[in-house]
Amino acid sequence: MAAQPQMKTPSDKAGAEALKSDGMRMSRGMMSARAPDIDLLWAKVMIAHHQGAIDMSQSVLKTGDDPEARKLAQAAIDENTKAKADLQSYVRKHGG
Repeated sequence: MAAQPQMKTPSDKAGAEALKSDGMRMSRGMMSARAPDIDLLWAKVMIAHHQGAIDMSQSVLKTGDDPEARKLAQAAIDENTKAKADLQSYVRKHGG
């Protein structure tokens, strides 16, 4: 695996570390999901996945400079927030 190139600025380095942390937290959430059936398990794994996307996108908004990346990050937050809420509603409805 190739080494990560040097980040241009301290803000880039902080953002890269935040993304790594966000991804690890998402993976732990996905791997620790428990449910009595595949449908609820899928929903719980996806909730963690969407939260990871929200967290990573928030990290870009905090540290990123590129207007296009920031616009995409905000769109990802908006879309994943809705998807996460829909999944949480499903879990509540189905006793999870």
